[in-house]
Amino acid sequence: MTFTSEVGYIDSGVIGQAVSRALRMHYGKWANDDGSTGGDIDTALAQCVFIKLDISGATASATVPVVNESFPCGAHVTVVTPANASGYWVAFGY
Repeated sequence: MTFTSEVGYIDSGVIGQAVSRALRMHYGKWANDDGSTGGDIDTALAQCVFIKLDISGATASATVPVVNESFPCGAHVTVVTPANASGYWVAFGY
């Protein structure tokens, strides 16, 4: 069971980042396989204050990914997802 995530830096496979004053926005993608239902997303932020998760794919999902953390939290955000689902995330923090 594997859960993977990527952050948006060009050199490391992360999709992207933006900075607005002191608040940063990092975004990337996550994926499950072999029946996995979640894991940790490394946002590459020192402190995450918000994260948005979306499922990718052509069909609607009966369940949605959820965050299993209290905010603010550290760089790693634990998420619970539908089995074998993939998607995108965007996180805000410092």
